[in-house]
Parts: sequence; C-alpha cells; structure tokens
Amino acid sequence: MFNYLPYEGESLKVCSFECERNCSEVCCNGATLITIEELKSFYDVFPIYIGFRKYTPIDREHKIFLQNIGGELDDYFIVGDFIAGNRFRRECLGLDNDNLCRLQKEGRKPLQCKIVPFCAIYPESAQDLIFKQQKTSKFANCKGYRDSTEIDKVVWKDGVFTDYYLKDAFFNFQQGLAKQSPFMKEILLHIYKEDFFKDFMEGEGVLEMPIPLPLLFDILEEAGFSDEEMLQFIISQVKLCLRELTEGNAENTVIEDWYNELIEFVKEYNNFVDKSKKNV
Repeated sequence: MFNYLPYEGESLKVCSFECERNCSEVCCNGATLITIEELKSFYDVFPIYIGFRKYTPIDREHKIFLQNIGGELDDYFIVGDFIAGNRFRRECLGLDNDNLCRLQKEGRKPLQCKIVPFCAIYPESAQDLIFKQQKTSKFANCKGYRDSTEIDKVVWKDGVFTDYYLKDAFFNFQQGLAKQSPFMKEILLHIYKEDFFKDFMEGEGVLEMPIPLPLLFDILEEAGFSDEEMLQFIISQVKLCLRELTEGNAENTVIEDWYNELIEFVKEYNNFVDKSKKNV
C-alpha cells in the first residue's frame, strides 16, 4: 500500500483489468492485509499481526475517511491493519501446487486480494491514480492490465467501479477498516511515545508489531469468536508462528515476538488451570 499518492499526469476515464492465472509471483507473495471481519476466516492459515502505515489525504473526502479509520499525528494519518502471513516469504501460504489460490477455491479469498491492483485506503473516485501508479511500480510485471479499448475488461469507469465483485470487496474492506479502528487507535495511544514509533514516523514503510495481548480477546470477541474459538485462535497462531520460525526460511522478528508472547500466555493459562484444579 502507498504512504502517499501524488497526482501525476492525467486522470484515466477507464481502467481495464482481468487477473491472469499464471502470474501469481507478482502479487501472491508472503503476506496480505485483512480486516477484523476476516480474522475467523484466516487465523488457521496465516500468522496474524498488526501493521501501521502513514497516509496524507489527497482531498477533503479522503481526509474524512482517514479520520474515521485512523489516528492523526503531525501531518499524517496513521492507519492500522491486520497483516496475514510473512512478508519475507516469496510465495503466499495460500497458493496450491498448481500456483492457484487455494483460498479462492475454498470460497474465502481475502478482500485485499480481490481488489488488486486497487487500494481501499483511497476513495473510489481516485482509483485510476492507484491503477496507474501500481502499473509502474509494484505491479509493473502484472499481466492483468488490459487496454482501455477492451470494453469487456473494464472494471472502473468515470470514478466508480463497474465490476460488482471488485466494488463489493472494496467497500467491505473499507467497512472492516472502520470496525477495527477503535482498537487500532487504542494501540496507537499506548505506543506513540515509544522510540520505535518515533523511528517509524521519521522514516518510511510499515510499523509491524504483535497484537497486544491485553486487547486480543476484545478484538476476537468483536470479530465474532466464541470462547472456544479464541483458544483455537491462540493454538493455531502458536503452530503457524513456529512453522514460520522453523520452516519458513524467512526471518521475521515480529512473528518471533508474537510467538514468544503467545507462549507466555499459554504458560500463564496452564498455571491458572492447574491452580484452579487444586482448589476444587
């Protein structure tokens, strides 16, 4: 995702795109972004942690949206996401041996993956700018870009998505960002004075961190987890983190920190259960 979006060149009237089946190496790398409403769908597939990014609004509409989903600090809006996977991996854990998305086959493809190469952080009306910038940067080798004359491949036109699949995923992702924003803002309140956060504000890129354990169960409850499913979340995350640390061949210190925090919680939980049994 972008930290800023410059207005460069002329706007497009039409964006034509159709995802290719054989170029997963362009966008299906180690991690994707999900919202709080998708946690139940992917906690058994990916290690999940937090990522913060800085954005500058491009217009009044965008500023209002960023105020709703993020925290304002200095000249930026800070927006938090749930990162699913390990961005240091070369390939997504959701890919099958045929190089196609297993999650899509199972009917649970992440919203972020559905809207590639667009970005739900920016207004629907500005998606032509996203489309152009992606084509010259991250998705320069993407085979899905089509000529604007290919009418049957048009997915965005005159400021709105014309493809229902894309439009639905785009606005569902935005709704998820709004739903999770109270938790992300609370996390920001606890970290904004820390040195690592100051380094993030002065630099570029993403600030990644484990999900704070004091907020974890509130987040999972908001995501619709039952008490039993919350325990399954922790068990699955421990296993997935351990797999990344031992088999992933891609070092990720955030996943290591997340794993260590979860292990400490499991130890405390087991001690509590043992004491409770002794007192019965």
